Order: sequence, then structure tokens, then C-alpha cells
Amino acid sequence: MTLTLSGGSLIEPLVTTTNAVGRYRFAGIPAGEIYILTVTSKRHRFNQPSTAFTISGNPANINFVGEGW
Repeated sequence: MTLTLSGGSLIEPLVTTTNAVGRYRFAGIPAGEIYILTVTSKRHRFNQPSTAFTISGNPANINFVGEGW
């Protein structure tokens, strides 16, 4: 799956992919700003493919639940 992080003070969106167990990471994101995280996949669909959140401290556990095609 591909995850795209946009918003905040980012000049352009950051993109990463999940590993074999679905984990992902974005490093060095400034706290205190609103970001939008969007997931896309060729093999899954998502009822809510995007979520908005504010980083405070060290966020963890922003999860997406997909359904197979």
C-alpha cells in the first residue's frame, strides 16, 4: 500500500509504502500542525482512505482497514 502525507508546513507531499505486515513510517514531521494521511492500494479498497490529524509528541497507531477486491 502507498501512503501520502500532506499539509502542515510540507512543501510537497511525502510518500511511503507499507512493509510486509502493513507498517509504515514518516520521520521528522513537525509537531503542532494539521496533516492529511491518505492510503491507496491496488488490492484493497477503503471506506475512509484519508484521515486528518495533528501531531503532538510521537504519534503512533494511525490505522486504515481495507477490504479485498
